[in-house]
Amino acid sequence: MSLPLAGNFGGGYPRNRQQLAKYIQVKLGAPVIDIEIELEQIYTAIDDTMQLFNRHAGDAVYRNAFVVVLSGGVSEYSVPPETVSVMSMDTSQTIGEGINTLFSPLNQMYNMGFLNFFSGTFGSGLVSYEVGLEYLRQTELELTAPFSIHYNKYDQTLTVTPTPYDNGDMIFPLVGVVECYTQYDPGTGDSDIYNELWVKRYSVALCKIALGTVWGKYSGMTIPGGAILNYANMIAEGTAEKNALYEELIKTEGEPLGFFMA
Repeated sequence: MSLPLAGNFGGGYPRNRQQLAKYIQVKLGAPVIDIEIELEQIYTAIDDTMQLFNRHAGDAVYRNAFVVVLSGGVSEYSVPPETVSVMSMDTSQTIGEGINTLFSPLNQMYNMGFLNFFSGTFGSGLVSYEVGLEYLRQTELELTAPFSIHYNKYDQTLTVTPTPYDNGDMIFPLVGVVECYTQYDPGTGDSDIYNELWVKRYSVALCKIALGTVWGKYSGMTIPGGAILNYANMIAEGTAEKNALYEELIKTEGEPLGFFMA
């Protein structure tokens, strides 16, 4: 059975999902021989490979932040789909904007001389400045409602506890800055991640296992030309390559990143 090829990856290296599928087909013998696995099976192998690679590769997961606007009576909020873990949420209001924002607490501290120590003019210096900052932090802690958060990675939601309520003591909408880890997602566009040698080799190994499984339906049959499809060898070869590549990934990239939930 002849299946359509996935397209061309001209230049010799793949830079998107379709080109990587074509690369896999060629590595398995196409177009000289028919590759009896559907493109959907190849894309599944690629997706499984990318998921595993992203879990371990340091460059594929990075620290990030996003903003959640809290509303009275609402406890559940959506998070960006590429989020893989949430660490904390900051709803600070007391300290406010930075030193360059007119009339902000930090700006007022500067104007009162807390940071004039190095300028040679009269002031309280950095020690008093740090004491002032600590006072603001403690005021924040005492006067604002603390929230706990729970991130559900399966439905990509963030649950805030207790539910924000509007009783006149809290100003809505209340903005929370959520610190998180984000997984790199190349989407449907071009990306050099598809040309990672490990990604290509692991995808091919998974497709060998899938191809051997398909060949298994012809077990004991002789195909035209007198050849016998050795499905067991194909599965064993793919499995051995898959296991060796996983060990290589652990040695070079390490175990998956450990995440902390607030």
